[in-house]
Amino acid sequence: MKTLLAVAVIAMLAPSVAAAADLTGTWKIKTKGGDGADIVVNCKLAQAGTALTGACGLDGAPDAPAPLTGSVNGAAVKWAYDASFQDMKLHIAFAANATDSAMTGTMDLAGMSSPFTAAKQ
Repeated sequence: MKTLLAVAVIAMLAPSVAAAADLTGTWKIKTKGGDGADIVVNCKLAQAGTALTGACGLDGAPDAPAPLTGSVNGAAVKWAYDASFQDMKLHIAFAANATDSAMTGTMDLAGMSSPFTAAKQ
């Protein structure tokens, strides 16, 4: 009887468990800089299970996109990469909640955090 009850509870909860998003693809990320200027970052993400790889770069920048590493845990996603800007080395980290086509989260750059939105292209 306890086994039957446990199976029934699991069956009731199963539809409410969200499927993991498929983040593979090109993403356009929009945020604001410390001076309020718009910043657009383009990231090409590749998801294999919970691992995230790919590359990101500033929209319109002449530099090649920088390789990234990250992870996916259900709808929660984190990734980071290192870049250079005007001879300064920067570590840029993202944390977001994602669906297959959109993300909202925060971008951390040089100790400053700013909200971002992203859409799959």
